[in-house]
Amino acid sequence: MKRLLMLMLILLVKFEYSEAMSNVTCVGDETYVAWPDSTNPVWEMCYLSPNNSSYAEGSGLEIRYVHFNGYLAIERSHTPLVFANYTNGTCYRDWKDENSSFIAASGVDNPTQSAITTCDASTDPSTPVFNCPFGLMGDCVTGVQVEKYDDRLVLTTNFSAAWYKYTGRYIFHADGRIQPRFGYANNNGTLQNVEHWHHSYWRINFDIDGMLNDKVYVTDQAGEIEQTTEFSDFRELFNATNDTSTYADEVTWLIKDSITDRGYRVVAGQGGVSANGGIDDYDVIADESGAGFHEIDVMASRYKLFSNGMPEYGDVSTSSLSDCRMRHENIIGIPGSGSNEPESLVGEDVVFWYRGAVNDVPVSQGGAALLCKTSGPTFYPVGDWGLVDSDLIFESGFE
Repeated sequence: MKRLLMLMLILLVKFEYSEAMSNVTCVGDETYVAWPDSTNPVWEMCYLSPNNSSYAEGSGLEIRYVHFNGYLAIERSHTPLVFANYTNGTCYRDWKDENSSFIAASGVDNPTQSAITTCDASTDPSTPVFNCPFGLMGDCVTGVQVEKYDDRLVLTTNFSAAWYKYTGRYIFHADGRIQPRFGYANNNGTLQNVEHWHHSYWRINFDIDGMLNDKVYVTDQAGEIEQTTEFSDFRELFNATNDTSTYADEVTWLIKDSITDRGYRVVAGQGGVSANGGIDDYDVIADESGAGFHEIDVMASRYKLFSNGMPEYGDVSTSSLSDCRMRHENIIGIPGSGSNEPESLVGEDVVFWYRGAVNDVPVSQGGAALLCKTSGPTFYPVGDWGLVDSDLIFESGFE
């Protein structure tokens, strides 16, 4: 039944948008992709592989000019900051611009075998998979794998920082949902016997319907409250028996255009068992290590450029390999500081940041250090995106 509803939605969206022309022009190293096709695209965008991604040390799989049903949904999304910190004092700020080979999908259209990255192959808690083909069968490739299914578009890549092999993935559903996913794998077992945490930060410039008129709201037990200045926030469940079929019992964040009321609600990933490789963004709280390196879950800032013309991405004053702290105050200021106050978000181009994190515990301590774990939120469409039957948009979280 669910598959039938998805197919109905695709046909309805295509009918509504059948006379539209492409809204996306890719330049330079950008690659164009549309789903289900470029003639009647429901989704269309440009993407960059890690080695071509922006910033001096890259930002993994980068997507740009993402349009859903003809409307701009995301101007840019990528992961410019990735960290690892260990209980023995070792820490790393990783680079994100080195492509790493992975097993290609069996095809683009409805492949019978999906792409297999280091993370996808790392299913044992204590056995390293080393390099592609990970002891499996398949053709090793680098770059970005495109997979088009009847109900979704999937983009996948693998990139390397020494023995770390990270997976970048975006899933675009027919109903407008977007699921960024980040996988944290270790290909050769280095330091698997030391407990550590990985942190990655998505930087999402939604720019829904254009760069201005953005509004950001925090929805919690107090209601839905507009945020008029730069801020940080935490993931929070309202009770210990949270029903994971809906996000009614957790803090969420809404970014929308104040003129058209189109927007996206950001909902933390949950429902899987993180220790077993599943997605549960509540499993690793802010500053769980106690080192003071990663103290927030989300933040929203005004888009800004520094004197060297580089967009803000955390801490531009230092990016050495051994600097493991995410200096969020360089992005959103410090309330009450006097000299570094949060700036206004009213009428501004707003940038949203989301922290993903996992905890690798050695097998000797009862953990599953080498089993790859993933993180990532879900973006739910809100407002009128031109869909014929709004009941097929899963804004409530139900499927």
